[in-house]
Amino acid sequence: MHSLMIVDDEPIVLRAISHLIESSCPEVQVVAKTGNGTEAVSLALRVKPDIIFMDIELAGVNGLEAITEIKKTLPETVFIIISAYDNFQYAQKSIALGVVDYLLKPVAKDDLIAILTKAITRLEEQRGKTREQMELKEKLQRMRPFLEEDLFFSLLYPSLGMHPLLEYPQLLDLRITFGQTIGVYAADCKHLADNFGQYKQMVKSRLHEAKDVLFSPLIGRTALILIGYDSLPKNQIQTWQEMNESLRDTLHLDMGIILGGIGEGFEGMIQSFKELRQSTQLHSYPPGVYCLGELPKATKQDFSIPWLIEQEFFEAVKSGQKELAGIIFMDLYRVVKVALEGDLQS
Repeated sequence: MHSLMIVDDEPIVLRAISHLIESSCPEVQVVAKTGNGTEAVSLALRVKPDIIFMDIELAGVNGLEAITEIKKTLPETVFIIISAYDNFQYAQKSIALGVVDYLLKPVAKDDLIAILTKAITRLEEQRGKTREQMELKEKLQRMRPFLEEDLFFSLLYPSLGMHPLLEYPQLLDLRITFGQTIGVYAADCKHLADNFGQYKQMVKSRLHEAKDVLFSPLIGRTALILIGYDSLPKNQIQTWQEMNESLRDTLHLDMGIILGGIGEGFEGMIQSFKELRQSTQLHSYPPGVYCLGELPKATKQDFSIPWLIEQEFFEAVKSGQKELAGIIFMDLYRVVKVALEGDLQS
């Protein structure tokens, strides 16, 4: 069933069109009638009709002005102009507003039914497109966690990525002006793993200036965050210090948080990621918040760390997570290498 509103300043026309539709078009229901342009706008916004028959010369605002106002809120409503005026400017403006047709009074029954059928066809086409868009959006939402994970795999281990890097802004609907990467290093990787969901919720809820926040899988003691902004964030150090305190007080997590640089757009976000990964030594910073350019001297590695990461590596292999196993192996290699170099220097 499709709903229809009739707007005409002649009562006889309102009655005639209403009767014709009720007797000849059982799939259409007349839900409202008025002869005033201003009232037509408020009435349409209240009843939200699928189709509107609109006269042009009306009290209050004229029909074209009413269509303009209604379409701002109801862009999918289909309009049909019925007018006694064969005016080229009216017809031109009607076309610009996207009306289905411009009929001159008096309107024959067959013409009215034919144009109404045309309006219903357009309405069904629009609804079909809307359904397709909604279904696509729902599919992308379901896929989003996997796409986010794949983006991190593409950055950490390029041969594993399913898509070229520059396709991810469209796949993830990222429309950012500035981008940044944050490195988070936990003192207790098992405790972070056990509280990873709450950790992500807390971080996301406190980044009020962020437009997009993407979390990497937990890799050893490392969790990386990609953040997109519409404008440059303010008081970053304070924000993350308060965040760190809250994570410690609420979830008992001790974190070393490294703030990467901020760049323009998605490319700036990726550059920030690369700079952070190249400049930091994994698992080697005490709890606190640091800017990438002002990192403290790396501490000597604790060799219980490689053993813990090794267990994660075997767990990933055992569960068939080849991509994650490859990333953990590379991190294990880097940790051992840094630790051995520290021992040689000492």
